[in-house]
Amino acid sequence: MSDAKAVAVTTNNPEKMNKKASNKKINKTKALLEKSKNVLTESKPFQMMVESTFKSMDRGGNGQVSKEELYTGLLLVHLKLAKFAGAAACYPPEKSVCDNLFDAADHDKSGGIDKEEFVAIMGVCCAQILTRMMFYYLILLLFVPYFSANIVDLLMIPNGSYLEYTLETIIGFAMFYIAVPVVWDFVDDLSRSKLEKKDAKKPPQELEAPDLHDEEEDDGEVIEAPSKDEAEKKVD
Repeated sequence: MSDAKAVAVTTNNPEKMNKKASNKKINKTKALLEKSKNVLTESKPFQMMVESTFKSMDRGGNGQVSKEELYTGLLLVHLKLAKFAGAAACYPPEKSVCDNLFDAADHDKSGGIDKEEFVAIMGVCCAQILTRMMFYYLILLLFVPYFSANIVDLLMIPNGSYLEYTLETIIGFAMFYIAVPVVWDFVDDLSRSKLEKKDAKKPPQELEAPDLHDEEEDDGEVIEAPSKDEAEKKVD
């Protein structure tokens, strides 16, 4: 005789599907919190600056900041960094990115995060500033002068003339203000894709095991199928 088998009946609930998609996004964001570290974000001055910003944002004095205070703090940190890093720091992430990081850090869903989580999120959001600075000065010192001079040479303008100097300046400014945002977007997308690939290559034992109990409750009602004996009795 075979034992009774439990058959789970799942319901196609859009809210539950959205919840699973949201949890998947939060898991990816947690990986970003753990991996986005570099010399700048791990330095003592950066840590002190972020901790000072946290104190300014913690207006309630309860050791936690809200989602809106987190983004305000992020903008303040970027403004402070701009004094030293220049334009490379004047390119903060969108609020939606900051909100996703907040949801990933807010494990207990209390609507607030503590100082350690605040510092970690600031590290993620400021991780690309060093790379942006490198590309910024490469474009400014090498790319723009070289290409603007070559473009002007193609126009066959007399060398050393005022018109040549004016056109080189105009073309240089135009290329600079077009190239820098494009390159920074490329750097951010490339870094994000690398982090996601690293997360996908994790061995199975390092990945978080799903909560089967929660999935059983969320997916639908569990119905116990009758054994063969019970089925035969009902037929008789």
